[in-house]
Amino acid sequence: MFVSGNSQAVRLPKDFKVAESHLEILRNGDDIVLRRVPRYLDEAFRLLAGLSEDFMADGRNDPPPEQRQWGDKLLTEGQTVKAQRTPRRRKRA
Repeated sequence: MFVSGNSQAVRLPKDFKVAESHLEILRNGDDIVLRRVPRYLDEAFRLLAGLSEDFMADGRNDPPPEQRQWGDKLLTEGQTVKAQRTPRRRKRA
């Protein structure tokens, strides 16, 4: 482990050499994991199959959608507003 600029960096031993130029880094509890970035759906499905049985058993627990102001209208869940085109300025001759 060493410092590179404002970041920490890890030098991998020769035995851990990887062919990829990019790796994913994630935290799994107290562990930090480096892995290849999945490039194909079969890899993604394999990773999903490896999740524990109770993964997201309680759902996502997302907060409710926010109400947003659009001009003089207050938008609530499910409402949309058609985008208005901004008039183009004429080029000066």
